[in-house]
Amino acid sequence: VTRHIESGLSKLESGNEVTKQQVMDELLLEIQRSLDYYYSQLGKGAIRNFLIAPRRHHYAEVDQYLCDNLDLKVRSLDINDIFDTCEGISSELQASCFGAIGAACGEIVN
Repeated sequence: VTRHIESGLSKLESGNEVTKQQVMDELLLEIQRSLDYYYSQLGKGAIRNFLIAPRRHHYAEVDQYLCDNLDLKVRSLDINDIFDTCEGISSELQASCFGAIGAACGEIVN
């Protein structure tokens, strides 16, 4: 499911409190719409976890807002929890390479 969100996370850095709240509300609404579509149109089972992809900037207030407003366990995805590597993968590298790592997997990793 792909959704287009008009507001970017960059508005969280430069915006005032009203703008920040609007961005978080829009993000929450689009997530809820995606979940509704998943449940009603695809007929899949219940979702219990919501994983946030690695990103360059950590927005703790967004994470907390989603935790408070979604009836799901919300957490940031750490690729180190999935892959056993000699050295851990830094959060910066995870954010830069997340798309490539996901594409290279080619299958669902549990």
